[in-house]
Amino acid sequence: MNITLFNTVVGSTNTGDLIIQDSFLDALPDLFDKAFVIQFATHLHNFGLTSYNNPKVKFANSCDYKFISGTNLLSAKIANTFYQWPVGPISAKLYRNSILAGVGTTYENVSPSLYSRYIYNHILRKDIIHSVRDEQSAEFLRSMGFQVINTGCPTMWKFTPEFCKKINVKKQPNVVISLSGNGSLKNEPYDCLLLDSIRKLYKKVYFWVQTIHDERYLYKLLPENDFVIIRSLKEYQNILRNENVDYVGTRLHGGVFAIQNEVRAFIIEVDHRARGFKEDFNLNVIERSDIENLADIVQKDVPTDIKINIDGINEWCSQFNVKCAYF
Repeated sequence: MNITLFNTVVGSTNTGDLIIQDSFLDALPDLFDKAFVIQFATHLHNFGLTSYNNPKVKFANSCDYKFISGTNLLSAKIANTFYQWPVGPISAKLYRNSILAGVGTTYENVSPSLYSRYIYNHILRKDIIHSVRDEQSAEFLRSMGFQVINTGCPTMWKFTPEFCKKINVKKQPNVVISLSGNGSLKNEPYDCLLLDSIRKLYKKVYFWVQTIHDERYLYKLLPENDFVIIRSLKEYQNILRNENVDYVGTRLHGGVFAIQNEVRAFIIEVDHRARGFKEDFNLNVIERSDIENLADIVQKDVPTDIKINIDGINEWCSQFNVKCAYF
């Protein structure tokens, strides 16, 4: 079997994309471990890969499956998000007949433009059911006539009831925090309140740097601090597994990765993505306006009771004659 995988990690400024892609590959070993896989980067230009004589293009055009996994690539105005996913009429040839796996939307509650409809109809398979990570993304694709299942993000597929029971319900002495340091996700008054609360509640504070903006933002808000800065995913995993921590932060996939490593996590809602995960799957999400009540929230016994769509995940996987590794 031959597979083309459109890699959302290469060229990305957000380590969350790595968390998503690794989770997708780990969930489907029966598919990817038995296939020859060629990868192309979604976040970089592929204009040079449109010639039909290029061996990579020939492979992509003749392979069994093409997958685009995770991240918030879908956009109602795809021309406005070209910096994130540089796909257009020329590079669309490389993506033709792609299958979505847990992909989400960039913005919320917006109908796709005519140009966006044109692009999606030229790159997405119509004879197969696509997987998206929340109900809003499902409605977005259904509005263009695609078959869709809301499987949730592949990062969450392992969160069975049995897995969730392994996660501590009690407050830990230490904490990993995160802040979103880019664009409209920032809110200095609330983020300063979060930092102040965290310093009072926990002995040792680790700061997870998920994007190139986050560390700079921390030092803008709190120039003098004794936080331990975490920049690599491997180091982050080691701390989660060995340092008796909770996770509290605005980075959605930083929190989901903590849960993957059996750490109690509270994700602070800063946009529609965390809200969708809470509404659809019961993720522990705190509204930003509730940060003033953080002490009451984290000091209670709080179980992790995520409700994944096992039937939907199984239905999507069955199209490729494989099963999810987690059930």
